[in-house]
Amino acid sequence: MWRFLATLIVAGWSEAAITDEIDTMLAELVDEREEISAKRKAFVAQLLGLGTG
Repeated sequence: MWRFLATLIVAGWSEAAITDEIDTMLAELVDEREEISAKRKAFVAQLLGLGTG
């Protein structure tokens, strides 16, 4: 999954940096901090779907 994302515009970013960026964005959209992990997984799945669709 991260290899796929690394070939996009985010090339050169580490997995940790990408995760931090996504988590920061999602923190503004969720009610509970515990929701971030599940929302991140769903977001990444959507991105991967765009790449294969």
